[in-house]
Amino acid sequence: MKASIKLITSHKETLNGFPIYVELFFSSKKRPRKIIGYSPVNFWNHTLQEPFKEHPEYNNLIGVILENRSKIQKVNYGQLNKGYWR
Repeated sequence: MKASIKLITSHKETLNGFPIYVELFFSSKKRPRKIIGYSPVNFWNHTLQEPFKEHPEYNNLIGVILENRSKIQKVNYGQLNKGYWR
């Protein structure tokens, strides 16, 4: 199973920006995503997959992203199962 954090710009932009999702992949199939926040494109660092420090909600988002990255590391290295985000 693999997991990642992505800003999904293919969805309709809301007043808060585009949705930030945690995506889970296992058995080579994409599984449901979990929305963890929103960000405008100009405040999102696509290389690091996190908001720039200038983002209006940076302090709130970075905490959520770091917490989910910790979970992702455990999922990517086989320490957790797919029910972890439910």
